[in-house]
Amino acid sequence: MNNTTLDTNKKDILIKRGQAEVYFEHLGREIIFRFSLYSGKERVFVDGKLVSESRNWYFTSVHCFQFEGTHYEVQIAIKKSLKGLLIGESTILLKADGQLIDSDEFSYMKVSQKGAPFSWKKFFFNLVPYFIIGAVVGFSVAYLSLKFFS
Repeated sequence: MNNTTLDTNKKDILIKRGQAEVYFEHLGREIIFRFSLYSGKERVFVDGKLVSESRNWYFTSVHCFQFEGTHYEVQIAIKKSLKGLLIGESTILLKADGQLIDSDEFSYMKVSQKGAPFSWKKFFFNLVPYFIIGAVVGFSVAYLSLKFFS
């Protein structure tokens, strides 16, 4: 596979510029699951070496790979609820030889990148400009369509 490497710092979950990284350890190996919150690109690194890569737009994704005789499985699953979709709640599991080794809960919007707690009020106020732009564009298209085609 590709020999892309990754420099790491020691934290459980790191969110930076639309990228999330989840850190696991098993048998002295550092396993990092990195995924883009925007593009759907997912990569798994073991001891800094890329072992699995894919692009995912589904609710679940599984990465299976062998490393030094151990069969690993890294799975991410987005919670299938409205709240889970809106705030990006996910569960990430690490399995080795079929046994669950570790799991992490991940929520992109519950804790912002600055460490502030998630606020529904702030979330909806951030959407207001997009609603206004959508209303203006929709009104303009409807107005011009009626004017030119009637």
